[in-house]
Amino acid sequence: MRWIRRVALRLRSLTRWHVLDHEMDEELRFHIERQIEQNIARGMAPKEARYAALREFGGVARIQEECRDQRGVGFVETLFRDAAYALRVLRKSPGFTAVAVLSLALGIGANTAIFSLINALLLKSLPVHNPAQLVQFDHANLENEGMTSFPYPFYRDFRDSNTVFSDLMCVSFANTGLRLDGGIERLRGEMVSGNFFQALGVQPHLGRLLVPEDDSAAAAPVVVLSHGFWQRRFGADPALVGQTIQLRDVATTVIGVASPSFHGLDKGSAPEFWAPITKLEQLTGSPYLETRGNWWLQIVGRLKPGVSQEQARGATDAFLLGYLASRGEPTTDHARRVRASERMIMQPISTGMGGAGEKLSTPLLALMAAVCVVLLITCVNIANLLIARGAGRQREIAVRLAIGAGRRRIVRQLLTESFLLAGAVAGVAASYWMVDLLVTYLAGSSAPVDVAPDLRVLAFTLSVSALAGCLFGLAPALHVSRPDLSQALKLDSPQAAGGRALWRQCAVSLQLALALPLLVSAGLFLRTLYNLYTQDMGFVRDNVVQMTLYSGNYNLTAEHNKNYLREVVDRVTAAPGVRGASFAAMAMLGRSMWGSGITVEGVTIPEGEAEPLRNVVGPDFFRTMGTPILLGREFDRRDDERSRKVAIVNESFAKHYFGSENPLGKKIGKGGAYADTEIVGVARDTRYARVREETPRFWYMPYEQVDWKAADLTLHVRTAVDPNTIIPALRDAIQAVDNNIAVDRVTTLESLVEDHLSTERLVATLSSFFGLLAALLASVGLYGVMAYTTQRRRREIGVRLALGAEPARVRRLVLRGAVAQTIAGIAVGVPATLGATLLIESQLFGVEPTDPWTILAATALLALVALIAGYLPAHRASQVNPAIVLRCDG
Repeated sequence: MRWIRRVALRLRSLTRWHVLDHEMDEELRFHIERQIEQNIARGMAPKEARYAALREFGGVARIQEECRDQRGVGFVETLFRDAAYALRVLRKSPGFTAVAVLSLALGIGANTAIFSLINALLLKSLPVHNPAQLVQFDHANLENEGMTSFPYPFYRDFRDSNTVFSDLMCVSFANTGLRLDGGIERLRGEMVSGNFFQALGVQPHLGRLLVPEDDSAAAAPVVVLSHGFWQRRFGADPALVGQTIQLRDVATTVIGVASPSFHGLDKGSAPEFWAPITKLEQLTGSPYLETRGNWWLQIVGRLKPGVSQEQARGATDAFLLGYLASRGEPTTDHARRVRASERMIMQPISTGMGGAGEKLSTPLLALMAAVCVVLLITCVNIANLLIARGAGRQREIAVRLAIGAGRRRIVRQLLTESFLLAGAVAGVAASYWMVDLLVTYLAGSSAPVDVAPDLRVLAFTLSVSALAGCLFGLAPALHVSRPDLSQALKLDSPQAAGGRALWRQCAVSLQLALALPLLVSAGLFLRTLYNLYTQDMGFVRDNVVQMTLYSGNYNLTAEHNKNYLREVVDRVTAAPGVRGASFAAMAMLGRSMWGSGITVEGVTIPEGEAEPLRNVVGPDFFRTMGTPILLGREFDRRDDERSRKVAIVNESFAKHYFGSENPLGKKIGKGGAYADTEIVGVARDTRYARVREETPRFWYMPYEQVDWKAADLTLHVRTAVDPNTIIPALRDAIQAVDNNIAVDRVTTLESLVEDHLSTERLVATLSSFFGLLAALLASVGLYGVMAYTTQRRRREIGVRLALGAEPARVRRLVLRGAVAQTIAGIAVGVPATLGATLLIESQLFGVEPTDPWTILAATALLALVALIAGYLPAHRASQVNPAIVLRCDG
C-alpha cells in the first residue's frame, strides 16, 4: 500500500490535480500519532514505536515538499512560513536573542556609521550638475608638488584663450566685515567668478544667484548668502532678498540665498557668502586682484565633450609656460630647471576639493577595518552559540528529517533565523547616534557634512547584514542539519547534546587572534595621543586666552593701529586676574603660516632652499606665552620705528644658519628696510600650525618696526584665574577702545590644543572601545566553549572526584584547554599584529608600530581576560557533587 500512496501523490503533483497545503501536514501528523499508538499496542517500546512511525511516513512528507516546489510558489510560501517559525523559535529564547541582536546591532551599526561618514566625505558626489566632469587645476615643478593657487590674471587669460574646457571658474576663500546692530562681525565666504553657479548648475533657494554680468567692474556690489547663515543671522527672513547690507561699509545688495544642500566645492567648509571676484578689493580690502605674482586663486573647469585628458593637459601646460615666460626669463641655472619642470595637473573633484575628506580618510579607513574585525568576531561568537544551542535542537531537527524534510530545507530554515538576527533595522538604528558622534569629533561640529542615508548606505547595510547572517549562520546550519537520526531520536541519547568540539575550539582561537591586533592598535593610538598631549610645545598653554582683533579690512593707517593696540594691551593688562598680554600676526596653532626670503650675514643660502617662517609680535610676547628666551632678550616697547631694527630667532633658525656659533649681534634681512636687522635673542622652538609638525625655522620682528596697515592680529592674554571666567570682561575692555574692531575666534589655548587633537582623541577612544569589545567577545566565546565542554564532561569529572581527585587538579585539567586555545590564538595573532600595525604607522607619533612593550601589554591583557573566562567554568566544574552527578547520569 505504501508504494501505491507514493505513486498517487506523485501523479497528483505532476498534473496539479491536487493542492497540498498546511492542512495536509496536520493530517499527516494525525496519522503518525495513530501509527505510534498502534505500534505500542503491538508491544513496541514508546521510543521504538515513535521511530518506526516516523520512518514509515517520512516518504510522504518528502513528496509534499516536492509538490510545493513544482507548483512554482513553494519558495515564497516556505519563506514566510520559515520566517514565522523562526520568530516563534527566537521568542522562546529571549536571552539568547537579546544578546545576539544587541551584539549584531552594535557591530552592524558601527560599520554603518563609519561607512556613512566615508560615504559623505569620500564617495558622495557634490550636489551640482554632472560632478564627474569637474576638475581642479594644480601646478607643480621640481621644488613643489601640487600647488593649487594661481593669480587672477592667469585665470582671466586662461579663460579667454581656452579651447578645451566648456566652463572655467575661479574661487577663493575671503573674509569681510558685516556692519550690523551698531557693531562689526567677520564673515567668512568665497569670492567667485560670475559663471560659478551657472557652470555648477546650482539652483537658488530664494532670489537668484550670481551671473557673469555681476562680475564686472561697472556692476553694483551684490552678494549671495548661504542658507545656514541666512537662517542663523537673519532669522530666515525672505524679505532680505533685494535689500542692502553693509560689507566693509560698502552697500551690497543681497540678490539671493543658496540652496540648503550647497556648501561650496570643499566638503567640510561652511562659507557664509559668495560675491563676485572683481569686487575683491571693495569687499575685502585685498589689493591682489590684478597682481600677476600673487598665487592665491583656485581654478575649476569642465572638459568639453570629445576632448581627451591628454589634449587638455597639453593645452594647459603650454599656457602655463607661456604665462611664466611673460614674467621674464630665469636668471640662474636652477631657476631655468624649475621653469622647465613646470606642469599643470588636473585633479577630478566630483566628491569635493580636499578638505575634511582628505584629512580624515586614513583615520576613517583604520576605524572601518577595526569595526569589520569586531563584526567578524561577533559573527564567530554567535556561530559558536548557535552550534551549542543547536545541540539542544537536534531531536527537533532529527524528527523533521525523519518525516521527510530534506537537508537543504533544514539549512534554509536555520539560515532564516540567522538573517532575522542580523536584521538591518537594529543596525541602522544603532548607527544614528554613532554617526552624530563621528561628525562632531572627526569632521567638526560646524562642518556641513551631509550624512543622510542614501541608496549606497542602505545597500551597504543590507549587504553587511546579509554577510553577517551567512558568516555566523551557515556553518552552524550545516553542522546541526546532519544529526545521527538513530541516536538523536532516543530521549536519553548523549548525542542529543553532542556536536564536534574541534570547530568551536578553533573558532575561539580565531577570535583571540583577531582581537589581539585591535588591542595593540588601541595601545598605539593611546600612546600617540599621550605623546602628542604631553610633548613640549615650547609654550605654556594653561590659562591663556586667544582672540582675533578683526578690523573688517578697513583702510586704517599703521599709526592708528599701533595706537589702538597699545591701548588694548594696557586696558587688558589692567583687568583683574590678568598676568600679561601681547599680540602676534600669526596665531599660535592657527593653522596658517607665511614665509619670507632672507639674507643672513656671512651665510650663503643655497638656491631653492625653503624659506624660514616669519611672525610679527608685540612687546612681552614670549613672556606672555611662557616661551623661554635662551639667549639675549625679548622685545619691549623701546623697539619702535625710531630704534635700530631687531629680530629674535628660534633654536632651529640659529642652529641651521650659525651652527654652534653665537647668533647674537648677527645681521639678517629681508631686503630693503630689513637688510640690517640685528638678532637680539634666541627663543625656544615652538609648535605653530600643528602639534605634529616638525619645528620650522622662525624669526620674529617687533610690530612697532613693521609698516602693518591692518589691525587683524591675535591677542594673547595670560590669566591668573580660569580664563573662561574673565572672557566677557576682556571683550568689554577691547570694545571700549573701538567698537569698529570685532573680537573674533575667542578661545583658550588649552581648548585649541584639544581641538587639534580631536581626531587623535576619538580614534584612540573608539579603537580602545573596539579593542576591549573584541577581547570581551573573544572571552565570552571562550567561556561558552569551556562551559559547554565541562557540561559534557560532568560524568567524567564526577568519576574523578569520586575516586579522590583534588578540586585543584580538576581545575587545572579543565583550565588546560583554555590555556591551549589562548596560546594558539596569541601565536596566530602576534604575526598578524606585526603586519597590521604597519598600516597605521603614518598615524602614530613618538611610538613605533612594532613597539614591544605595547604588544606585550596587549597580549598580557588578552591572556588575562581569556584565562578569567576559562577559570570560571573550571572552578564550577571542581565544585560539583559526584553523588548527584553520577546518580543523574546513571
